[in-house]
Amino acid sequence: MYNLRKKELGMYREEIKIKFLEDQYSSEESRKILSYVFYNSREIEIQLEKDLYEFNIEEITYVIRDCSPKKSNHAQRIGSVITKYIEWAIEKGFRPATFHPLQGIHTSFYEQFGGEKRLYLSKQKLENILDQLANAQDAVVPSLLFDGVCGHKFSELLNLRKRDIDWENNTLHLQDDKFGPRKVVVSDRTINLLKVAIKETIYYSQNGTVKGRKEEAELVDNEYVLRTVKVGAYSKGKSKPNLPRRRLDMIGDLVETGIEQFTSKVITYSGMIYQGYISHLKNGELESKQLSEIAELFGIRKVKVDEYQYYNTSVLSRLINLKNINELYGNTSKYIYKDFELVAKDIITEQFSRKKRVNSPYFRSLVLSAYNECAISGETLSEVLDACHIEPYFNEESHHIQNGILLRKDIHTLFDSGLITIDEDYVVKVSKTVKSRYYQDFQGRRIRLPSKKEHYPSQKALEVARSNFRL
Repeated sequence: MYNLRKKELGMYREEIKIKFLEDQYSSEESRKILSYVFYNSREIEIQLEKDLYEFNIEEITYVIRDCSPKKSNHAQRIGSVITKYIEWAIEKGFRPATFHPLQGIHTSFYEQFGGEKRLYLSKQKLENILDQLANAQDAVVPSLLFDGVCGHKFSELLNLRKRDIDWENNTLHLQDDKFGPRKVVVSDRTINLLKVAIKETIYYSQNGTVKGRKEEAELVDNEYVLRTVKVGAYSKGKSKPNLPRRRLDMIGDLVETGIEQFTSKVITYSGMIYQGYISHLKNGELESKQLSEIAELFGIRKVKVDEYQYYNTSVLSRLINLKNINELYGNTSKYIYKDFELVAKDIITEQFSRKKRVNSPYFRSLVLSAYNECAISGETLSEVLDACHIEPYFNEESHHIQNGILLRKDIHTLFDSGLITIDEDYVVKVSKTVKSRYYQDFQGRRIRLPSKKEHYPSQKALEVARSNFRL
């Protein structure tokens, strides 16, 4: 249930936890056994900056899961300790008596623990979910959360206005009601959803599944991205914090998400894992530096010890690690090599062909993260960009960053056809058989290279590509 290191770290607000155990359990042995719940909750309490007795049901779920119960009845015993702790805190006046998150919880709640259900979303799965939504007003909420936008009580989402968006640079100027302003760069998918969400004037109830006079509702006309519908005594100002939560609940109820809970925390954590995946592909490691960069992107608060502030990367590593990354995106280590060697160097060229392209999400993410734009044209819209194999794909060893180059789809076709190539100085050569003046203008231009030299296109692979060039 817990390891020695956790025990050595102790409990969050240990004096309160010890007082509870002494008040409620007369046996020293019982206190010793049950204290593991608080050793496991410590890191989450530090991250959320509040005591376990203040947790809501979603946050309690993560504590129970961190205790690693093997069966649902084990999870139920953990839940009973937390229930008793919250009741004790209410009695002592530490928590208001108005609401107890575990009160009345059915035993079926604990059946989710110890099973094989997936906890987090991959980027591809999230995009599949977004494709099923009728309203951009709904879709933009999980898309923003996945990209690191949330804030205290969803305030970064609720405060976002059209004028806060730098469309050219995919940058949002955010305002958190508690922690102030910051800037975040988001994906092309999120930017496109923001454009549509801002223009929407009609909202389709229950993702367009409701039939009758309430099927459509008019959206409030104001300056904010997220807007409620004109129903009853609606507010003309910014929406309330329950709006994003209601929309996530609706999506979770109506769309097959493939995860246990479609909540803001799960989506945010999934986005953090995705950033860990990209960072590991780019850097070949996932250490404190990379975890701190992810923490900054997602607006995680720093831990303060005297005058020193730092990100608690030990907590982050429990979420952003190779186990979770490999579960969602496959084994990333096989896409990271020292230097690319030709895969088919001993194979007759006619035995493999460029005619069938292989779409690997791992290879695409690797190349996108290295280039960010078409190496020849400078195009940045990801929907029209392809991760191109320089030496034609032969097997999984072809998925090497030095055998990849990011090209716009039309230029990819010309490259595969031998009508455009790249010389040993990374200069573009265009076949004379291409009559278009537009493409001929690329002749003699140096390609846009990745920021890291170890990601530059392999000279061996480029030589193979040039052998296919049609003068």
